[in-house]
Amino acid sequence: MSLNSIRNLRFDFCPWLFQEANEVERLAQLTHQETLRASANVTLGADCYISPTAGIINFDDYSLECGDECYVAAHACVIGSVKLGSNCTINPYTVVRDNVITGDGVRIGAHTSILAMNHCFDDVTTPVWKQGISSKGIRIGDDVWIGSHVVVLDGIQIGSHSIIAAGSVVTKDVEPYAIVGGNPAKLLRSRVANEASVL
Repeated sequence: MSLNSIRNLRFDFCPWLFQEANEVERLAQLTHQETLRASANVTLGADCYISPTAGIINFDDYSLECGDECYVAAHACVIGSVKLGSNCTINPYTVVRDNVITGDGVRIGAHTSILAMNHCFDDVTTPVWKQGISSKGIRIGDDVWIGSHVVVLDGIQIGSHSIIAAGSVVTKDVEPYAIVGGNPAKLLRSRVANEASVL
């Protein structure tokens, strides 16, 4: 394997290291970004890195919008209308689907699923796959750390400065500054001694 291939793998799996990229590597990334813009409704801020192995899938009325210094790592899958603030990272093998909006400084761990959609299933006489889907959307505040292997279900709002422990299944809204974990995710503790002093 060539030195360039090793460096590219480093960016794909640790995309925040793209800050160290040389001029040739930056040009290759800009070329990839132009290809994305030509094939889908994609808007990218300054100094973003989108792995060439990431699946950016946007149909007619969908879009991907990233603020400055956002990173989408190897084999992540972004489908639908997704808007990331600045300094956000989607780590390897993560799925972000449909109507998802984040604030700034959101870190999403590997193998996480943020699924702003659900299958309809009310009609027991019709197969689930024929009943369509619904989407309420997911909203994530600023400065949120979502650990690896987390599942966030449709309709959830995650407050700013919160932490979602690895392996959690988030079925209810998360308050700002909360640390939650488990399946279903429950409040473990607050990040502040007196929440009233910072709200």
